[in-house]
Amino acid sequence: MRTALVVDDNADTRDAVSGILSRVCEDVWVAESLKEAFKILDIQQFDVIVCDLHLPFALDRDVYHYQYSYEVGLRMIKELEEVYPDTPIIAMTATMPWDLPKVMKDLPHIPTLSKPFAPQALLSLLQELQGKSAWI
Repeated sequence: MRTALVVDDNADTRDAVSGILSRVCEDVWVAESLKEAFKILDIQQFDVIVCDLHLPFALDRDVYHYQYSYEVGLRMIKELEEVYPDTPIIAMTATMPWDLPKVMKDLPHIPTLSKPFAPQALLSLLQELQGKSAWI
C-alpha cells in the first residue's frame, strides 16, 4: 500500500498537498503539528513524508531553542531520517529559492519544494524518488 503523511500547520496547504498525493497514494494522512505527526508516526508507517519547514513551536520545551521557525522543521526532518532511514522525505517551504541552499545546508540531500508549487512538481519529485512505475 502506498501511504503518505503531510505535515503542515496551514489547513489549505495540507488539503492541497494531500489532494495531490491522493492521485498516486492509496492512503494519505495529515498532521497539523509536530505533536500530532509524532502521534501518527507511533501507529503508522509511511512510504513518503512531506513536511513543511516553517512549523509553529509545537513542542513547548523547545520554544526558546530556535531563532527561526524553519529550524523546527529541519529538526523534525533530521529525527525522521534517523527513525525512518528508508522513508523518503520531501520538505516544503515558503523560503525564497535563492535562500534554500543556506536553509538546507545541513540537509542538502532532502528534496525541497518552494511554495507555492504546481501539482506536477510534487508528482515529478515522487517519480524521481520512487521510480516512475512505482508511483504513476
